[in-house]
Amino acid sequence: MLEFLLGVIIGSMALYLLAAALFHRYLNKIQQAVDARRQQDLLIRARVEQIGNQFYIYNLDKNEFLVQGRNMKELVDNLELRKPGAVIGVVDGDEQAIQNLKATAQ
Repeated sequence: MLEFLLGVIIGSMALYLLAAALFHRYLNKIQQAVDARRQQDLLIRARVEQIGNQFYIYNLDKNEFLVQGRNMKELVDNLELRKPGAVIGVVDGDEQAIQNLKATAQ
């Protein structure tokens, strides 16, 4: 009888450890997926427009306004306030607006 109880206890412990290891592995996969999604959300394909001395940046993929500013520094500062850690790649917009924006970075 004691051997049977000992076997049940050891078997239960082994099953618990196996379940805990599988659960931990599952949580790691979820965390990796969340991290990958977060990285995707921080890389923004953008369009730039210029009206007067103001530049306007829009998220191309979501078709939404992101930030505005008079120069590159203001745009970066405003973006950091709105979406900390985000990086913009300007891939669309009026060529003159893009050139004017580049000129403000110097």
